[in-house]
Amino acid sequence: MGKGQIAIRNSLFAIRYSQLATRYSVFRELEALDPRVSYPPFLRGNRPLGEQAAGWEGVPVSPGIAQGPARIVLDPDDLGRVQEGDVLVARAVDPAWTVVFGKVAGLVMEVGGQLSHGAVVAREYGIPAVSGVQGITSMVRDGEVIVVDGYSGRITPFAR
Repeated sequence: MGKGQIAIRNSLFAIRYSQLATRYSVFRELEALDPRVSYPPFLRGNRPLGEQAAGWEGVPVSPGIAQGPARIVLDPDDLGRVQEGDVLVARAVDPAWTVVFGKVAGLVMEVGGQLSHGAVVAREYGIPAVSGVQGITSMVRDGEVIVVDGYSGRITPFAR
């Protein structure tokens, strides 16, 4: 077992609230030291509605920043609509979609994680990608210019 891991699996159920509270406060202190570290929303907790800036947030799965027109593709038969420099916005990506990765500037998916096909291929191609943005295919307009931040997991409308 590595440092910080529970030595005995069943010990998980014997942890006291005070121990968890201590770990949580240490976590918050470390988070404040390096704001570039991005934690998924389920680790940060909910923010008040007033704090949310324009845009959407997901899980960063491939680093980089990309900007381009959103190309919403819900079916592999529509991949022919994808143009050079588009940001591919899809529910999920499977091997059939790989043919457009040479064209796209960025990738946004509703479903998937670090090991999903879209995330792995995006990293191989060096394409910034964000996953886990539920409902993004219905919130972004096709052709709307968006910015994908593969470091923080933010997707924002491009401010002209």
